[in-house]
Amino acid sequence: MNSNDCLVVRYENIIIVGTAHLSEKNALKVLEIIKEEKPDVVAVELCEKRLKRAKMLDVPIFELLRRGEFFSIVYQVIASEVQRELGKKFNIIPGSEMLNAVEIAKKNNIKIELIDRDIDITIGRLSTTLNFVEKLKLIFDTIRGISASKDELKKIMEEIDINKFINEIKTSYPKIYKILIDERDRYMAYKLLKIKDHHKKVVAIVGKGHVPGILKYLKNPDQIGDINSLLEFKRKKGLKLLFVIILILILLFLIYKNIDILYYSKIWFINNFVPTFILVLIARGHILTALLASSLAPITSLLPFISAGLIALIVESYLRKISIRDILELIREEKLRKILKNKAFKVLLVSLFATIGSLIGTLISIENVIIPIIKELL
Repeated sequence: MNSNDCLVVRYENIIIVGTAHLSEKNALKVLEIIKEEKPDVVAVELCEKRLKRAKMLDVPIFELLRRGEFFSIVYQVIASEVQRELGKKFNIIPGSEMLNAVEIAKKNNIKIELIDRDIDITIGRLSTTLNFVEKLKLIFDTIRGISASKDELKKIMEEIDINKFINEIKTSYPKIYKILIDERDRYMAYKLLKIKDHHKKVVAIVGKGHVPGILKYLKNPDQIGDINSLLEFKRKKGLKLLFVIILILILLFLIYKNIDILYYSKIWFINNFVPTFILVLIARGHILTALLASSLAPITSLLPFISAGLIALIVESYLRKISIRDILELIREEKLRKILKNKAFKVLLVSLFATIGSLIGTLISIENVIIPIIKELL
């Protein structure tokens, strides 16, 4: 069988259809299978948020930040751009077989089940598991993959052995394999097991790479383990707390040594406030952005996990009502004139200038705050 063909596997009353997301042939085959099988349920490898992703394009970024969905949506935007580039090479919308399955199910009054894990949970677990080097490697390999020519990609798709490919991912990216493939295989198998007990026939549309794992867990449900453990992730707050504690201890030590903290704090504040305020205005940022970013710059310059630039980004995004669509337009734009007029670019410029302003303030403070304090201590 050509690796571009659908992989159809039957288990009890479940028909698993493994697809290649860039294959027009697969998209048509999915429709054919659903029409022939007439299932009670069509299950697709999507979650509610991924299905509604297109509707998120015009939601203001500030609202996404407030709801805690910003980084998940940005990840999906990047992923959609990768898919768009690949789709342009193959003249097909990546993942169209999933959307086709949903549409035909709706038209025929067939129940639809979204069996994939919530994208926010998947991205959360991924971001808190990968270290910086692993994230860089993933980005580099992704860029290298989409830069390949259509002929190269077509050859890979035709010749690839799916089991060998999955094993290569497991070897090269064990953490990514665990979170993006194995955990989702377990979750989707769990959902399918629940669905099949209440329906006569189920057609499940999933990426071909998930078929072996899902089938394995369907046959061995005891290996799925605690499903709740797949739905949680812990944010790393230890380092942030450590930095705050260190700053407090340094402050208490300086007070103990009779250092005039109030005097040096005033100088530190002015050094950070003035250049940040001026540069934000030069970047044509809103006056409120300039005031908030520069007022907080003296504090953010002491903390590695937040910056004046981030404050400026959040405030300016709120005031300019920046949406994901603006970011997409910036990514896709090629003409410099239009890039300069893009709202997202203007916000990024304000954020950059705020960061530079705070950096200048910190450098100035080395000479008239840090060095004098060290001299007093000595």
